[in-house]
Amino acid sequence: MMFVFIGSVSSVFAKMIRGKNYKLLQRTKEQEKLEKKLKKERLTTIKKITIPLIHGMQNPLVVARSSLDFLKIILPEQNKEEIDEQLEILETEIDKAIYTLKEFFEFTREVKPEYSFVHINDLIKESLRSFSIPSKIRLVKELSGDLPQVELDKNQIEQALRNLILNAVETMPGGGRLKITSHLDSQYIAVSISDSGQGIPRENLDKIYQPLFTVNARKIGLRLAITKKLVFANQAKIEVESKEKEGTTFYLKFPLFLDNPFLIN
Repeated sequence: MMFVFIGSVSSVFAKMIRGKNYKLLQRTKEQEKLEKKLKKERLTTIKKITIPLIHGMQNPLVVARSSLDFLKIILPEQNKEEIDEQLEILETEIDKAIYTLKEFFEFTREVKPEYSFVHINDLIKESLRSFSIPSKIRLVKELSGDLPQVELDKNQIEQALRNLILNAVETMPGGGRLKITSHLDSQYIAVSISDSGQGIPRENLDKIYQPLFTVNARKIGLRLAITKKLVFANQAKIEVESKEKEGTTFYLKFPLFLDNPFLIN
């Protein structure tokens, strides 16, 4: 009789626990849906605000940049060194502002890939040619020579590669090693971009692709969000591994056939 009673009590408690777990799970799902909805609404608001702002500010900045170039030519030789120093400061700050506006524009516009067959190694080399790697950073390239062509948007993936390379360079202000590899896997071509910087804290790994997330007060936190957007639009995949004080590696995986892309949520 005692065993039956204990069994009944255990059954009741088990049902209560299952019921509480179910309600907790439902609340968690509802909260996640609400957070996604709020995030989407915030991004929609940001786009509505920034698009006219970008167009309103970009032209004056470009004109100011051109005027600086003209001033460098016509200014007298007297006190030229001091004048050049001030002009260079203005030039740097205007270029930063233009780049920031360009990032906002890239983030807000719709991505529509124009596919063509390309060699991924050519895109890597072209991305590296677009800016100079500081001399204190050692560049290591291990690019497989037998890669087939893949179908993607050349300009979009080149921009994604530039973003990741620039990101790696900026994490090593005191110098370090930048390593870029490519190889063929069973169903995709993999590219890795590694730095020997400070790494990303574990608690931030899930946040790095969020728009406007940054730990640098001088950055606006859109570069990785744009990169992920470009990669996903091309039916590819981006992953990251990082260890604090050791460095970070980003992996890009491009499917060999677009009729068998990565499943992306």
